[in-house]
Amino acid sequence: MHFSTLASVLLPSIAAAAPYALELGYISTVFPSLPDGPGVGCGPWAWLDAQDGTKWAPDNGGALSKADECPSADGHPFCQRWGCEIDLHYDNGNFAFKILRDEGKKVVVEGWKFHGGWQTITCEPSLWTVSSNGWGNQYRTNICYFDL
Repeated sequence: MHFSTLASVLLPSIAAAAPYALELGYISTVFPSLPDGPGVGCGPWAWLDAQDGTKWAPDNGGALSKADECPSADGHPFCQRWGCEIDLHYDNGNFAFKILRDEGKKVVVEGWKFHGGWQTITCEPSLWTVSSNGWGNQYRTNICYFDL
């Protein structure tokens, strides 16, 4: 079998396997111009990415309004740090997710799509990444792949 034939058979099935990726994590940022001088701030975030490139922030962003000074950021799992259960809604309520619990540095999330299905997924941790904007931003992410 030639590669192009094999690719035409495999790629559509791989692409259809996980049409939505929920990225959970937190950002650690150095704020250079605080009244008392530079300081570090941390806050959770969660984006929903569709396979077609659409990206949504939570409709109910207040669910992720917690913040702290980022003590031992890499040493604490998401729920230990921000508390669980957390409800998130996207795309005017067409998607709903509930962050249920930690399992080590993995996060267990239940996802639901209006007129679709629901799944409970264990989201694997990714590596820390550092932005190149010179501010020292760091991100920790757990990525959940949903077939809703």
